[in-house]
Amino acid sequence: MTSKLQHDKKEKLIFVVITIYTLIYVILAIATSLITKSLTLAIDGSYGLLDLCLLVFSLVILKKFKNPNKKSYNFGHFKLEPLINFIQGVLILSICLMGIIISLQEIIHPSEGIKDYFAAIGFSFFSFLSILILWIWVIFYSRGLNSPMIESDKIAFKVECIISAGMVIGFPLELFMLNNNISFYIYIDSIMALCLCLYLIKEPVILLKDAIGDLLDISPGLEVEQAILKEVNLFLKNQHHVIGNSKIKIRKSGRKSFAVIYYEVENDLDFETIQAINTSLKTHLEICFPEVDGIYCPHLGSAF
Repeated sequence: MTSKLQHDKKEKLIFVVITIYTLIYVILAIATSLITKSLTLAIDGSYGLLDLCLLVFSLVILKKFKNPNKKSYNFGHFKLEPLINFIQGVLILSICLMGIIISLQEIIHPSEGIKDYFAAIGFSFFSFLSILILWIWVIFYSRGLNSPMIESDKIAFKVECIISAGMVIGFPLELFMLNNNISFYIYIDSIMALCLCLYLIKEPVILLKDAIGDLLDISPGLEVEQAILKEVNLFLKNQHHVIGNSKIKIRKSGRKSFAVIYYEVENDLDFETIQAINTSLKTHLEICFPEVDGIYCPHLGSAF
């Protein structure tokens, strides 16, 4: 129980820190984009604003995960996790597609370039350094946590770090070209925005693929199934001297998996013995696989 409480506290702290940082980042990004008239910063700010909304929603559903299952929600609220990732994927994909269209329009019909290079350069350095520090902190602090939402945020930090590194290079390059009367400078911001959208588009595709799988009750994978069945057979053999076939049906829903496990017991065992075996097996597997919520079904002889 203590370990579970520590897990929940660490996860909540990570989301609170990320949410506060994202709020500050979005305010600065949008303000800087308005000052500089930079398309790249406008897209980055829009992405950050979307991320902020989803982070707030994530904090709300974290409380739902801790609540006991209700009659109307027998398996809890774990489907909310892939649902959030699905919504995030759809919205990010929309921003990317919109950004690509706007960037191409700007390249075909270029404007005069950004207005305040020092503000853009200053923000890009702040963005890169702050995101890098926070990304490293989340990686180390979240060790041992089974949280798909945090894993999704790690991917987002990686993407943002690469984006910020691009801005650190791009904005000074544009200023250099402007000061040296190189007319191509008016295309730099639009090209950076286009590259940003093309790079970001991978993230929503991955999010949508994983989220749709979870929403459609995909299996967590053959390796997980085999690991559970191996543990079932070893425990039954070593602790209860029961040797027989076993099989599993399992579905994944965010951070939780739900399994029905069938196993053979001998025909001459009485009900109390079978019940004791079932209880001990359930307790053992809850320790070995805490992310799996199992239903255990003993069968007499070769009933399956």
